[in-house]
Amino acid sequence: MPINWPLLGMTPSLLWNFSHVHDYMTDVLRRNGGTIMYKGPWFANMDMIFTSDPANYHYISSTNFHNYPKGPDFREIFDILGDGIFNCDSKLWELQHKTTMSLFNDAGFLMLLEKTIWKNVEEELIPVLESMSEQGSQRDLQDIFKRLTFDGFTREYEDKTGSFGNNHEKVIKDTLLNLLIAGRDTTSSALTWFFYLLAKNPVAEAKIRRELHAQLGLKEGDKWKSFGAKELGQLAYLHASLCEALRLFPPVPLNHKVSHEADTLPSSHQVRKNSIIILHSYAMGRMETIWGEDALDFKPERWLSKQGGIKQVPSYKFTAFHAGPRACLGKKMSFIHMKVVAATIIYNYQVKMVEGHSFTQSGSVILQMKYGLMVKVTKRNEVKPPLISFTL
Repeated sequence: MPINWPLLGMTPSLLWNFSHVHDYMTDVLRRNGGTIMYKGPWFANMDMIFTSDPANYHYISSTNFHNYPKGPDFREIFDILGDGIFNCDSKLWELQHKTTMSLFNDAGFLMLLEKTIWKNVEEELIPVLESMSEQGSQRDLQDIFKRLTFDGFTREYEDKTGSFGNNHEKVIKDTLLNLLIAGRDTTSSALTWFFYLLAKNPVAEAKIRRELHAQLGLKEGDKWKSFGAKELGQLAYLHASLCEALRLFPPVPLNHKVSHEADTLPSSHQVRKNSIIILHSYAMGRMETIWGEDALDFKPERWLSKQGGIKQVPSYKFTAFHAGPRACLGKKMSFIHMKVVAATIIYNYQVKMVEGHSFTQSGSVILQMKYGLMVKVTKRNEVKPPLISFTL
């Protein structure tokens, strides 16, 4: 347990370890049964509960969901999100939830997203990778992913804004801003850490490449051909590898909640009214009590059943997409996006991290690399120039 200093509480320990704060808190939670009462400075009203206990997570996010909103402080800090779904509670959240659901169920909106995915890859990602390969240059892959997931959708939406009507202009605007931020930062974060892990685990990368050949009917030397959502669903090892990366490096490492009324958690910890609770997804993904003794290993096989399919893991155990009513509505679309990008790069190119570069975590709300993911890209010899035509 961190030292509880007079007046300052446990804050000095947190600040001292801020450069690796998520790993530090993971270790603290591991040594204290998965839940701790954090004491902040006496003058700052910063006492809070940190938990990586699946039972607590399930209780807070699902069983007693209405007692644990995000709270007014979260809304004030992230006012840029307006009245979007990630920033509101109660009736306003219900409205945003319905609005977002209607958008994801809108054929025009889905077609726009799907079109943007393959168009971005074909017109923006491939030219950059080709240029890097030809020039032997190094680039920040994290930055490339950010631009890929943001620029394309913004441009497409500007062309088609009128297709969604303007009856609730502010609601639609805030919803789209939230979706843009979610798509840009979380998807780029997930892809960045995925390729970081693949670079350190070439055996897993080779297995993904073999799966692409087998499941998509590709032969050595074939051009990259079109494929759709059905074919993507057959890439079990790629899906498992993405899940494993999300387990170890969840794009949103922490989830902020505030208790509406006093309560008692399944771990027997007492919760006072207006207490701050931090659901620590990063720590949950690294707990031996949840994932076994090899919890820190990158092991896609843990997600595969004996039949070769994907194991169903409870959302309160694998929390990268959160759980309960506030679970990520764009989970399916996120996987499609990540699979298209990952499969395209893995099949056509070899990605190597630049030696001597610092691959450290930033202290931001989204789990990003502080100095980016600097890589060099070479075209795989047996592959002809890539030709892409996705039919999602």
